Amino acid sequence: MKSAPFARLMCLCAALSACAGGAAADADADVFTGGEADAAVFEGDAGPRPDALRPGSSDAGGAGGEPADTDALAPVGGGAAPPSERLDAAVERPPEVCLRMRVVNTLAEGLNVRPDPSTAQPAITVWFDGTEAEVLAEVQGQDVDGNTLWYEVQREGVHGFVSTIWAECIARGAPPAPPPAPGARDDVFLLPFDCGQTRVVTQGNASGRGHDAAAAYAFDFDLPLGAPLRAMKPGDVLYTRDATREGDPCWSGGGQACVDAANSVVLGHADGSRTRYAHLGRVLVTVGQHVAQGDAVGEVGGTGWSAGPHAHVARTEACNVANCNSISLVFADVGDDGVPAEGERVTSENGCPVSR
Repeated sequence: MKSAPFARLMCLCAALSACAGGAAADADADVFTGGEADAAVFEGDAGPRPDALRPGSSDAGGAGGEPADTDALAPVGGGAAPPSERLDAAVERPPEVCLRMRVVNTLAEGLNVRPDPSTAQPAITVWFDGTEAEVLAEVQGQDVDGNTLWYEVQREGVHGFVSTIWAECIARGAPPAPPPAPGARDDVFLLPFDCGQTRVVTQGNASGRGHDAAAAYAFDFDLPLGAPLRAMKPGDVLYTRDATREGDPCWSGGGQACVDAANSVVLGHADGSRTRYAHLGRVLVTVGQHVAQGDAVGEVGGTGWSAGPHAHVARTEACNVANCNSISLVFADVGDDGVPAEGERVTSENGCPVSR
């Protein structure tokens, strides 16, 4: 017969073991909320995986029903890694996209390359079996035989879209890195149109055809009607005029009588100078607003005394009227002395990404 103290000690040990087992069970329940099937997968079961995890199942969890990579979940040194660590490793794997495709199974008919992901418009060209092309993006488009996935593709100057029904992916990898964010160049003046656009200077400084006297340092560019005119430098909106509308005699190509009818914007800058954007079709900012370099202040028009739609800009001194005397304007994205000549083609860097 055991002594009473020894019996009490055995009971205490049994109770402690039961408590420890209960705590472990509770912790596992907190980590795995998906049920016994999920727990079996993470415990290294070498048997067949449940049907729900096979490729093509809607429960597989990956894009297109691809199976999980079990090697990525295996511990490096052998033995079973904690389930939470292996789960993190799976989540952190970078996604892959199709980078290159090949035309297949079209026989002699070929595959139409379309201008958008649909069959609504005529084909740009036809590619035959074996043709390979770079994949720029995977997009959703028109349903073709139950498949809505299209590739945006590019090959030898051709840019368009093809249905993946007849295109197999032959190279996959990580998606390309996004372009860098625009850097700060707001200590200089940049051309007033979109990044990468090349435009002609239709009138330069001291042209004698309106760019004289107070406007001697102004520039005109051949931007089309409605194009955005962008802030050449950060500033505050000091003045706007947006009263001339389509159908007005001074809307486009007005004579000297329309000299005061040009829709325009004036910005004030930290260096004490101003910039004026004139002949606008529409003003996009309000007085008191702060605009960053590259923000659209208006849309190109031909309002006021003008020969038609174009962009007119000038840097001016500060004064008490909207149209102050112009002063020298030097563009950081124009070569040589930064002052483009009439007839010169110039390319804007306004809003372009720059290294930091």
